[in-house]
Amino acid sequence: MPHWSPVAHKRRQIAPPKVEEMNTKRMLGFTLPVLLAAALAGCQVIIPFVPERILNLFLDGSAGAVGRGEFTAIQVDPRNEDSSGPAFVTSGDVDGDGMLDLATAWNESKPLQIHFQRRVNAGTPSETITFETVTLAGDFPITIVSGLEIADMDGDGRNDIVAMIKDNGTFARCRLTGEILEAQDAPSGVIIIFFGPDDAANATNALAWEQVPLSQTETAGASPADPSNPEAGGFTSMALADIDGQDGLDIVVAFNANDCEGGGNRVEYYVNPGPDTARQSNAWAAIPIDLDAPPIKWVATADIDRDGDVDIVSTYPTARGQRLRWHRNPTIDVPDFFHISDGTWQRGTVGQIEPGIDVIAMGDIDNDGIADVVARSTAGQLIVWFKGPQNPTTDPIRGLPWQVFTIAEFNTSAPRALKVADLDGDGQLEVVASAAGALVALAPFPSSTVFEQWDETLIIDDEGAATPALTDPNVDPSEVAAPGTIINGIEIVDLDGDGLVDIIGTLDRRGRSGVTNDAVIWFRNNGF
Repeated sequence: MPHWSPVAHKRRQIAPPKVEEMNTKRMLGFTLPVLLAAALAGCQVIIPFVPERILNLFLDGSAGAVGRGEFTAIQVDPRNEDSSGPAFVTSGDVDGDGMLDLATAWNESKPLQIHFQRRVNAGTPSETITFETVTLAGDFPITIVSGLEIADMDGDGRNDIVAMIKDNGTFARCRLTGEILEAQDAPSGVIIIFFGPDDAANATNALAWEQVPLSQTETAGASPADPSNPEAGGFTSMALADIDGQDGLDIVVAFNANDCEGGGNRVEYYVNPGPDTARQSNAWAAIPIDLDAPPIKWVATADIDRDGDVDIVSTYPTARGQRLRWHRNPTIDVPDFFHISDGTWQRGTVGQIEPGIDVIAMGDIDNDGIADVVARSTAGQLIVWFKGPQNPTTDPIRGLPWQVFTIAEFNTSAPRALKVADLDGDGQLEVVASAAGALVALAPFPSSTVFEQWDETLIIDDEGAATPALTDPNVDPSEVAAPGTIINGIEIVDLDGDGLVDIIGTLDRRGRSGVTNDAVIWFRNNGF
C-alpha cells in the first residue's frame, strides 16, 4: 500500500507516481522551459530578482494528477536560494497591481518572504509568469511561525501581513506577571503586523514596511517550541475575521499558556481598534472566549447559527469531551429556544472523535446553506465532516453532537494540511489534504452523495521515487537524502486568474538535502 493512501470504504486506490530526477535533458525532453529576461532594479535591501525558469516538476505520466497534466508543478521560490523549512503559505495582492502574490514562512532558515507575481507579455499567448522574492523579516524576532495571513488590517486599502510568532528567540515574558522565564523551552510568543508602505512602488523594499508587534500578545507559551511542529505549544492557530462587527478584521487565536500566565489555555481574540490606532502596539485589546481549557490545537470562524455575526470553532485534541466546540458570538444576540442570550459568549458542542481532533476547515459540504466542519484526526488518521444542524444549540443542559461522516482513513501516514475548495467548478466542495509528501484531493463518487463514499485523486507524491525531484540546480542527485517530505501548509486560490483554482504547497524535505532542496510549489490547475 502507498504510505499516504486513504482507504475509507475500500475505495479505489491510485498508485503514486514515479518522481524522476530533474535534469537539463529531461526538461528539454518535455515541455519547453521559458527563460525570462528581467531587468534588476537596484535595491540594497531586497533579494535580487533572478531570472527563473517556469519549471514543470514531477513529470510522470503513470499516475497522479500532475503526471496526467491536470496540474503543472511550478516552483515559486528561487531555485538557487537555499531557504529551508517552509511551513506556511498565504495569498493576497500585496503591491496593488491586481495580481495575487504569496507570502511564506520558513521555520528552519527563518525568513518570512513575499513572492510578487510578475508577468511578461501579459494578455498574449506568450504570457509567462514568474515571482520576485523579497525577504521581509526573519530570525529575530521571527524564530518559529505558527500562523500567517495577508489582509488589510488598518483600512487603508493596502494589504498587510500578519504573522503569529510562536517563539521570537528571546526569553519568554509572562503577560500576567511580567516575569521573565529562564527556561529555554518556553516559547516567547507575539503577533506582528507588517503594515504595507504608502507607496506601492516601495513594496519590494523590506525597510519600507512598518513592523508593529502587538504588545497584548507578548506572552509565554507552553512548550514545546518545535519548528517542525507549529501546531504544538504556545500559539497554535490564527484566524482573521470581523468578530465585533466594527473597525475591520480582528485576530482570533488558540493559545496554550505557560503556568505563569494564569487562566490556562485559551481561545481569545484581539480587537482591531480601527484605522486611526491600528498601528499602535498597545491598542489591540485581548478578549477571552474560552479560559482554563484543555490544550487547544486550532481555531476557525463561520456564522454557525446564521444570525449575521461570525462565530468561532475550536479543537481540543485531548479533552475528555467536546473536543470540537463552537462559541456563539453575542454581537448579534437574538433570543430563541436553542440559545442562552445574555450578551456573553456561550459554548456549544460540535462533536467528538476519540483518537482526537486537530485541524479543521469550514465549508458547506452538502450545499444546504449551513456551515459544516471538516476535521482531521492525527491519532486516528482520519478526515471526517460534521454536518451543521438547522438549529445548533448552546444549551448548557443538553449538548447535541452534530452528525459525523467519514471522508477518508489513511493507512500509515497521518493527514496534515487540510483545506476545502471547489477545484473543478462543479459547485461541490472538494477536500484537499497532505499526508507526508503527498497531496490528495477527495470528492464524492459521481454516483454517490456526500454522505457515502468519497473518491481520492492523487495530485503528487514527493516520496514516490527513491529520490525527490530536484528543486535546486546545485543539488547533486546522488546526494539527495532519502524521502521524508512534510507538506505543512497549503493554499487554494486562483493564483493566475484563469478561472481555475490552484493549489500552493510547502515542500519541507527532511534530512541533509532538505537544506537546499526545500521548495514552495504552485500546482497550476489545467482543468482538474
